Amino acid sequence: MENLINAFLSYERIEKGLAENTIMAYGRDLAKFLAFLSKQKRALADIRRDDVVDFLASLYQKKLDSRSVARHLVTLRNFFRFAVAEGAVPADPTLTLESPKIRRSLPGYLRLEEVDRLLEQPDLRTPFGVRDKAMLEVLYSTGLRVSELVGLRVGDLEMKMGCHRQRRQGALGASGTQSHRSGAELPERGPLAFVAQAAPRANYALFVH
Repeated sequence: MENLINAFLSYERIEKGLAENTIMAYGRDLAKFLAFLSKQKRALADIRRDDVVDFLASLYQKKLDSRSVARHLVTLRNFFRFAVAEGAVPADPTLTLESPKIRRSLPGYLRLEEVDRLLEQPDLRTPFGVRDKAMLEVLYSTGLRVSELVGLRVGDLEMKMGCHRQRRQGALGASGTQSHRSGAELPERGPLAFVAQAAPRANYALFVH
């Protein structure tokens, strides 16, 4: 079987032009499979679907995650497809196997104390500080995406109601609304924190550099 594995790796490298890192990964995966078969005393021609299932189960027992197990199965599929074409095995034992479902990891999030520290960072003595505080408050209060935040227009706000008009309407909350008002009341000093304090037009960007 080692000779067949080497022939397979050469085929993948030369005929398919796969990257060397991929070839090395195939080699490692097949080495594990070969060691497993050796313990089970199974010859290549005798390998059945259940043998492959047992091998994948052994990977889970070694604490490999679903993504890694799925990669091993891809390696075996490519290998047995080659082996069938070469006449080394009568049938592909991986043909009816489904790939393991890859678990998606939960997104990271900030703890409450981390949010408080973040909101305390902007310097409210400057226009840019008030702008940054307002942007953070809007993100925290409404759940907007950053792309939605930077696309906000003056006309998207309902200051009396404390809301913004978007496809996903959300409430700003008292602190968010106050941050907006504070920005609008700042005296003009260099680049403005809000276009609204210079020209309150509905199609003007709310936050500017």
